[in-house]
Amino acid sequence: METANSGDVDNFKTVFKYFKQKAQAPCYRDVIDFQTQRNNMTINKVPIEGFCNDMGLRFSKSLTVLQPDSIPGLSFICNPFTEEGQQLWSKRCLEMYPLQPSKTNIGDVTHSNDVWKNWCKSVNGFASSKLGNNKGQLQVLKSSPIWKLRWVTLGYHHNWDTKVYSDDNVSLFPPELNQLANVFATAVGEPKYNAEAAIINYYHVGSTLSPHTDHSEKNLKAPLISISFGLPAIFLIGGLNKAQTPQAILIRSGDVIIMSEKSRLSYHAVPRILECDVEKPRYDPKELFLAHSRINMNIRQVLTS
Repeated sequence: METANSGDVDNFKTVFKYFKQKAQAPCYRDVIDFQTQRNNMTINKVPIEGFCNDMGLRFSKSLTVLQPDSIPGLSFICNPFTEEGQQLWSKRCLEMYPLQPSKTNIGDVTHSNDVWKNWCKSVNGFASSKLGNNKGQLQVLKSSPIWKLRWVTLGYHHNWDTKVYSDDNVSLFPPELNQLANVFATAVGEPKYNAEAAIINYYHVGSTLSPHTDHSEKNLKAPLISISFGLPAIFLIGGLNKAQTPQAILIRSGDVIIMSEKSRLSYHAVPRILECDVEKPRYDPKELFLAHSRINMNIRQVLTS
């Protein structure tokens, strides 16, 4: 594997800082938008059999998988979820997955106080006028413990210090999430994929994910499956060292990124969450959260078989 940097050049950092900046809005002209662009990429219509309708997917017999020529090992599926499906998986990420035996960045607060129920009470307890515009909604969100929720781990729990998985730090992986991941893995030629770990990240406007690679799992050939809900984001992916200038990709709610060995070992990051620009009243706790936040389910197979 190449070193992190080639000499002292760090072109990844330059692009990351450009999209992260707050002084002025970055230009999105060269950002890949898979919803509207089809040039210089392989397009595969992949037949999918045996899926369950209760997974919230809107396709019938096939998925359209896009593979850009400029990013080896990366596959992209434009939102395959129904509106109800997006709501279903978002609800699981907010209401069910943060509970024990999952682990979170806010520890026992999630389990003893039930952050989601408290959030619902907060929203229902505020005057309608407070929830009538984006500024008021954001104030309500920041005043709730759910604002502090940043990550949840499922199955094999990611060790943030050692980056090593352990059989002593594992809980039952949600079977419905394994089933969903298998659909997308099958679409890129991995029908025996078995999801064993997931990190669910919760981002707000202003949040970022620093440049990194994903190499902790024993089987690096097994794809990493990333599913997003809520606000759109800019995703950067470069090469094996930070000297390579990364490509920017627009991710919308419901989009799926599948990263195989080459792309998961390439540096990637999220420098910007795009703000909601629709001023409207929001009284539903889940809708309000997603209007100001992004949820990302990052699913992995840990073992070699």
